[in-house]
Amino acid sequence: MYWLIARYAAILAFGVLVGWVINGWRLNANIASLRASQAEEVSRYYQAARTAEKALITATEGIRRQKDAEIKVITGKLQSALGELRQRQERPSSADTARDCKGTTGAELSRQDAEFLIREAARADQLRSALELCYRQYDTVRESLLKAN
Repeated sequence: MYWLIARYAAILAFGVLVGWVINGWRLNANIASLRASQAEEVSRYYQAARTAEKALITATEGIRRQKDAEIKVITGKLQSALGELRQRQERPSSADTARDCKGTTGAELSRQDAEFLIREAARADQLRSALELCYRQYDTVRESLLKAN
């Protein structure tokens, strides 16, 4: 009688062990398929992100080229204005300044004073152009991210 109970207990234990192993194989197969699908999905999202990044880089490079062209124009105008200033007279001495004041239109400014003001105006234009570049790049990136979501 004990042998019969022991035999049934052994068969039951063997069945449980076989079930356990088969279930483990099944779960391992499920885990492997989940990992494969996860890898595919990560790869797909990575490719989409790279494509979006390349599009943003292309857009910002175009904006940067526009800014560089604007700065070239500003620099050309600066050089032209500086060339015209060579014909102006030098700054008078400080004793003569109060006596020789002709007006405040700017046409009577000495070469050094006019050159300083023209250079500052060119620098301000370059800074304005760089600021507009930042705004356009920010807007481009923001719009593309909003489209993606």
